Amino acid sequence: MQVVILAGSNLGNRQQQLQQALNAMHDVVGRIIKISSIYETEPWGVRSQPWYLNVGVLLETSLSPQMLLAVLKRLEQAAGRSPDTNGAPRALDLDILLYDQLVLSSPELSLPHPRLHRRRFALTPLVELLPHWVHPLLKKTAIALLHQCKDTSQVRRLERTLYIIQPLHARPITGLESTPKL
Repeated sequence: MQVVILAGSNLGNRQQQLQQALNAMHDVVGRIIKISSIYETEPWGVRSQPWYLNVGVLLETSLSPQMLLAVLKRLEQAAGRSPDTNGAPRALDLDILLYDQLVLSSPELSLPHPRLHRRRFALTPLVELLPHWVHPLLKKTAIALLHQCKDTSQVRRLERTLYIIQPLHARPITGLESTPKL
């Protein structure tokens, strides 16, 4: 299943927090297909806190939505987030924006993210990743949702990039045993 996760950080070395989260997601969540630009964004809700760095991540996963949420919560906790920090500054915030076209509503998880269409900081990287994705409830593309978004908070694209750092796997060179000696 294809999912989009929004990763954000507004404490400590924000870019390093995001890089570590991407590497961890690659290791335990699934194959990362595409990473958006990095955006510096004004805090949403509680404005008297540091600005965020946000990045959208498109990936494929075999995890169920509930298992994905549990894994993301563990990654947040490993970065130092307490479970009760909603609205407060945090080293790492991982939100599932969408899980293919699934519509889900439970006490723990709602998909697509219930406030996605109201948040410019989430829509901007989503449009970069999947501009023609159609919201299954609102029946509008990501681009249309961004154009209609009434959120006036600032979202600035930075000239920085995050990458998935994959270890090089050493492979033995075969055929050397029969190489003639000169």
